[in-house]
Amino acid sequence: MKVALVLLLPLVASALRRLRGAKANRPSLEEILGLTGHIDRGHCQNKGRNWTKHFCGVPSSSLSKSKVIDFSDVQESGICSQWNQDRYLNAIFKAIGTTNTYFVEFGSRRPEVLNSAHFRLNCGWKGLLMDGAPGSSVHGPCPSCPGQDLLQEPDDAPVRLRQAFLTAENINDKFQMHKVPCEFDLLTVDVDWNDYWLVKALDFGRFRPRVVAIEFSSYFRGSEKQVRSYKPDGVWGGAGEVTGASLAALDALMQAKGYRLVAQVAGEHGIWVSAKEMNPDDHAMKIPEEISEGWMFALRRDGFPAPGFEQVLDPCEDFGCQEKASSCDKGGNDDSHLAEANQGDENSDEGDGDPTRVDSSRYAENEFVLGR
Repeated sequence: MKVALVLLLPLVASALRRLRGAKANRPSLEEILGLTGHIDRGHCQNKGRNWTKHFCGVPSSSLSKSKVIDFSDVQESGICSQWNQDRYLNAIFKAIGTTNTYFVEFGSRRPEVLNSAHFRLNCGWKGLLMDGAPGSSVHGPCPSCPGQDLLQEPDDAPVRLRQAFLTAENINDKFQMHKVPCEFDLLTVDVDWNDYWLVKALDFGRFRPRVVAIEFSSYFRGSEKQVRSYKPDGVWGGAGEVTGASLAALDALMQAKGYRLVAQVAGEHGIWVSAKEMNPDDHAMKIPEEISEGWMFALRRDGFPAPGFEQVLDPCEDFGCQEKASSCDKGGNDDSHLAEANQGDENSDEGDGDPTRVDSSRYAENEFVLGR
């Protein structure tokens, strides 16, 4: 028996070494889903190139009326954006024109690969970037990513980045504090968790973007109106955890606010245009039942669960489905109501006195979970 054990020990040790090696070489979830090429890319490779000037949309003053949006010439590669969102946005702004070329985008961990990056770097747009932890996410920190210097820009700079953890309770006051115009060309929302609730809480009568891009989860089918239950401090847990909200839920919300879905990009971002800006012959896109190009589609296909979601019963229940009258024609936004303690407190995660409170339990049915 002892002789047999002695002879077996080298074989067991060899098997353990092979097992450890196989585990070490096992591909990560990011690699399986094909995300690694995008996770590390923090630089816009086309910054400052002359040809990019042809992809800045056109001034609305050059159009007698909006054209039908045409995506037929959209290329698969982006100019600066993570996928090719900026190509789609260029096509939209060629059809409806640009006005004040102002953008707002959050989260903004990597400023040079955002939806707004090409328009900021190559087209001269102005705007505001916000992020709860600029360059410092635990799921992909990038402190050396270009654009972090925008944190140091003064409040009157044409473009600035501000640290701000947005909630449904403070989003309107954060916009007010940073003097976002009443009407502006582009809003992008990509925070991975409370996207739906932030858009829901934003007062579109005070801050009205003409075009809105929102991250959605391709995990859900086109008929499923699912959103993450609201948590003021909610933060995405990383690859393997389902993000934000379904495209159907976001579309119902945006329709209630007067917008029409015109595109989805790479199973990541939906893009909506204000209905009043669109050509009468233009139509909203139909949401497909499956969006297989999105990386979260693979999570569902492979049986990953999606705990912590709820079905949206009616996005119009508490504020109706009519467009709010804009306050922009009444002299703009007045920030005199902001509390003194909130002045300049760009890093505060506390509520800013916004009377809008989101009670997600009003919209909840059963938690949406898929078994493995």
